[in-house]
Amino acid sequence: STEKLVERTRESWRSFEVVEEPVAALARARELAGPRDAICVTGSLFVISDLVEAGALRLPFAEG
Repeated sequence: STEKLVERTRESWRSFEVVEEPVAALARARELAGPRDAICVTGSLFVISDLVEAGALRLPFAEG
């Protein structure tokens, strides 16, 4: 659950944000990331699918 993830994250990170909606979460990560930073998207394949369908994420190996 989100609550358990937040609780565990607090143990290791001083600062973090919870953004429930995948497209908004990726947009926020991009706002915060610097030009040399990496963004790691985790979750189910449904999360990745939602991002691809919304045009927020492009998978180079899925072109065709």
